[in-house]
Amino acid sequence: MHLLADILGKKNTQRLNGKSVSHLLVTALLGCSALTIGSVVFNQHVAAIAQEQSVSFSISAQPLSSAIREFIATTGWQISYSSDAVAGKRSSGVSGNMSPEAALKKLITGTGLQLRKRSSTSVALLPFGSKVDASADSELLDEVVVYANTNPSNTESLFGDGDPSAIGKTTISRSLIETGGDAGGDINSQLKTLPNVQWQDHTSSEAGDNTVSEQDLRPGQYSISGAERDSNLFMLDGVGISTSGAGYGEANHLSIPIDERTSPNPHAIYGLHPQTLYVPDSIIKSLTVHDSNISTRYGGFQGGVIEAETIDTTSDRWSGWLNIEGTSSDLTKFNLITKSGENPLGIEPYNFLKLNGSIGVSGPLAEGISFLSSLSNRYASTSRARDPRFVEQKNIKTYTNSITALNKLKLERDWGVLEFSNTMTFYDQMFESHLYKMDEPGEVTGDASSTKLDYNRALEDWAGFSNINLRTEAFFNTSEQGNEHKQNDTWIVFAKRSGDEFLEIPQTEDCQDVPSLRFFFCNQGGLGQVTQSEKKIGTKFQLDADWRKHTISLGGGFNRIFATQERKEDYHAYSATKGGTFECDDPNDLLCVDNKLYLNSHSTQPAYKTSVSLTELNLWVETELDLGKVDLIPGVRLDYDSYLENINIAPRLSASWEVHDRVTFTAGFSRYYDNAMLGYALTAGRPGAIKRNRVISDDGKIYNEVRDPDVDGYWEVSSNPSTDYAAAGLKTPYNDEFTIGTIVNDPIIDGTLRLKYVHRAGRDKFTRSKDTARGDYELSNDGESKYDAVTVEYAKSWNDLTFGPLNSVGFKVNATWSESHRNDAPLPDENDATYFEQDSSSYFYYNGRVYTKDDFNVVTGNSDIPITAGARLQAGLFEDRLNLWASASFTMPYKGVIKDPEKYSTKNLPYKGDTVTARNYVDYKYDFTTYVNVGGSYQLAKSKYGETVLTAKVDNIFNEVGHATAEDDKPFKKGRQFWLGLKTSF
Repeated sequence: MHLLADILGKKNTQRLNGKSVSHLLVTALLGCSALTIGSVVFNQHVAAIAQEQSVSFSISAQPLSSAIREFIATTGWQISYSSDAVAGKRSSGVSGNMSPEAALKKLITGTGLQLRKRSSTSVALLPFGSKVDASADSELLDEVVVYANTNPSNTESLFGDGDPSAIGKTTISRSLIETGGDAGGDINSQLKTLPNVQWQDHTSSEAGDNTVSEQDLRPGQYSISGAERDSNLFMLDGVGISTSGAGYGEANHLSIPIDERTSPNPHAIYGLHPQTLYVPDSIIKSLTVHDSNISTRYGGFQGGVIEAETIDTTSDRWSGWLNIEGTSSDLTKFNLITKSGENPLGIEPYNFLKLNGSIGVSGPLAEGISFLSSLSNRYASTSRARDPRFVEQKNIKTYTNSITALNKLKLERDWGVLEFSNTMTFYDQMFESHLYKMDEPGEVTGDASSTKLDYNRALEDWAGFSNINLRTEAFFNTSEQGNEHKQNDTWIVFAKRSGDEFLEIPQTEDCQDVPSLRFFFCNQGGLGQVTQSEKKIGTKFQLDADWRKHTISLGGGFNRIFATQERKEDYHAYSATKGGTFECDDPNDLLCVDNKLYLNSHSTQPAYKTSVSLTELNLWVETELDLGKVDLIPGVRLDYDSYLENINIAPRLSASWEVHDRVTFTAGFSRYYDNAMLGYALTAGRPGAIKRNRVISDDGKIYNEVRDPDVDGYWEVSSNPSTDYAAAGLKTPYNDEFTIGTIVNDPIIDGTLRLKYVHRAGRDKFTRSKDTARGDYELSNDGESKYDAVTVEYAKSWNDLTFGPLNSVGFKVNATWSESHRNDAPLPDENDATYFEQDSSSYFYYNGRVYTKDDFNVVTGNSDIPITAGARLQAGLFEDRLNLWASASFTMPYKGVIKDPEKYSTKNLPYKGDTVTARNYVDYKYDFTTYVNVGGSYQLAKSKYGETVLTAKVDNIFNEVGHATAEDDKPFKKGRQFWLGLKTSF
């Protein structure tokens, strides 16, 4: 019952102790083993239905020759054909679970070719009407039964789906998804080993893991090709799921992740995230990542494009699966990473339990009608001791549930394919700080849905055009993210100063002295109730056709977005951090203790509700010109949004030259426009905060009245600077990109080498300036950015090996050198305590240059690591019953920065026509780091219709902690971690 409670996320799971979490994992594995027996029995009953097993295909529309190569890679079949027979022909592709015979027939539909059998897995493609030997080729294909193997052994590494010009594209198949990335179910972790993806930050001094980061099950965010982490385009089954109101940083500073601060941040919308839907890897069939040379089909991004395609319905049989995996603090190594290497507060590592589970079923409802339904849940619970400063000592116990439901219904008829799909996420992260007192736990929420109706039809040839295919989509997306907490105030009280005794006053009665701390706060407060919701309705179309040897694609779309940001009640933030020699004038003062402490600041975030709407239009055209050894793909994209009212024209061109049957050169130019306007529209509609400040008067008193601002001792009232974006006549920011590269099939072991150079120049980037006459912040297009990178990739796989127990092996390695620069600062950072009064923590001084916080984080965090590398290795043994794999990411030694240990700050530095004080940073030499994940799977049982597989994964097997350090109150960082899992399927 405890296990069931854990899966369902019941609060009584918080009573688990260290031993019981390990018992739960063992119980879960034993339970799944029992299900194996049941599944084998059940499989005998479905034998009559499952006359023919199917495999999963995801072959996009492309030249027929490359589509055939993908089919061969997926099935292992041998296909012979004449190069003349396929020259100039294009396949509309095939997607779904079906037999190889059915898939191959769809693949060649409309090409004028037919199938002829040579053996059970060998086929010839011949033009209709060809005369062949009847004894060898007159039969159609024999019935071929291919059982899908959920024990991953596929060592493929797809570079651009066989398209030489797609040098910036990588496709990660289902088998690689199951064996790559981090254990835990986050599909975005697959990006960590890819080139031009930056995710590490070696400069952080607050890198300690905590219960909040442990419970944060939202997708990880990474920088692609030097862009901000919230500037990527996320797509699920062809529909964008990026948060239109912006994500973590540059377009909306309200979305910083929740952290264990000593007090809540009154400005933050902790639930806001760059993605609306948090899809687990258990329902993803393939993941395609574009980091450069990106087609005109995609717009509205500054970084990269991440396309996730969910699993397909099964059209010829009923199938299903059940899997569970988990880990706990008992299976994790915690490392002490404080600067001193000590643990002065005696803090123990926190306890946690994580479980991931999914269940699904799919099959035909009738002839040509198939259905799929699945439910996935990622669950985390944590427990840690309360900070010793509090009188009441207890364990803080919290949990997170992230539930995803996927449903599909597909109708296949002669007039086309109609598919209805719906994906929903329900995210609930419970939060209670151990560093400040909360009346009750709060919640970070993130619920979203995406509903789509898709129609795909092959049309008759017309006016010299052939292989005409029309695809239309209509979709409706919803999301609501935010904080749900009824406590709408926070108190920051300096309970102990350096050299002073603990201050015993009513506001510190919940705290006690901690002799080992020289100073500390006694704080309390809540998250407040603030949410952001979005509704997006849209439609789009795509038309593809062949003309002679060339291909023309045309598409467009319309989106209407409605967004609302709401704070339900006023939020009050009180700060009592000042002391000195003074006398309190008013005995009824909210907080004033003679010569000890007084309330020096009181700010109010007014309740508000701002709603905006935005219309987006786009139209694009792209042509693939086959000029023999040279392929040219010119295209242009037009975008319009109703906020800035700009019409943006983005030209794109890529070319490939096959100089040898093993060598292809590529080059390209692309322009990518930003699409974060809704975040600025919401920010402009949010009221500014009201701030009250006071200091000790000349006569040594603290007054509890509002007076002339020039008179010390009294409350001085001011308001937040406002923001104004739409009226500024702004241009839409964009990146111009140049790429050059080559793809080589080496003649020695027949592997694939890909080498490329990427240069991006950001133009018209948003940067803020302050109108000194009004005191308001305005936005300008004076910002710019630059990114340069050289990447090299190599991949090779061997299948059908007979080397002892080894059946297959494959590997992929890559390395990237990169350098980036930015000088944009889109919004005033309202989350910074220095928003109202600038000091050295607002700016950073390094190598003779002043940086803003956002600019400095990019320069010194990810992109200052010049050389990174990644690797993947897989092997199948004992007829692929045992599979082993490893993935790794590396950083080479480099020169970075640290805080200047000798000089804290520099004053009167010129910056954009003003003078500022900046925190000093100096160069520092960082060493080599390597993060390696390994895993294995073993086929416990297999019948004709299904199997059960045991998996074991180890994240960070070498216990790498990197170069970042931690504060004394969060001194530990996770290292090596074990995961155990079991999956049964039929």
